[in-house]
Amino acid sequence: MFDMPQDVKEVEVPEKLMLYCVNSASKHFKISPMIVYTIADIEGGKIGTASKNKNGTYDLGVMQLNTINIDRIKEKFPNVTYMDLIYKPCVNIYVGTWFLTEEIKRVNYNVLKGIGNYHSRTKKFHDKYMKRFTERYKKNLKKFVIKKKLDK
Repeated sequence: MFDMPQDVKEVEVPEKLMLYCVNSASKHFKISPMIVYTIADIEGGKIGTASKNKNGTYDLGVMQLNTINIDRIKEKFPNVTYMDLIYKPCVNIYVGTWFLTEEIKRVNYNVLKGIGNYHSRTKKFHDKYMKRFTERYKKNLKKFVIKKKLDK
């Protein structure tokens, strides 16, 4: 596949940049920004994240895009490199949001099932992820509702 750099340093995505990237990608792909934000939150990737999996693949960047999907990504975004996915948070979020919407379309617009497929199509991992997503989504909704009230 490819060799990952040995000196990768991981850095949190600043919240304002995260929200900008999520809102831009969500608007473009016509999906709720809270869904995209929650997936990025669950995945926990950072700028510089390249996590090796047991099967030899890597999860890249903010939304932890798996290299098993690189051919699909390259087909749609031929100029995007794996280094872009690792080090450019808006590129990663944009591609991740595209990938999510493709999974949702693939299951006849069943959003929750598409979200599970974002992580894995293997039933046990898929179902666990859907449950985790639902819990985190509720938590994030509360967080942003409280934040909005405090900002007023």
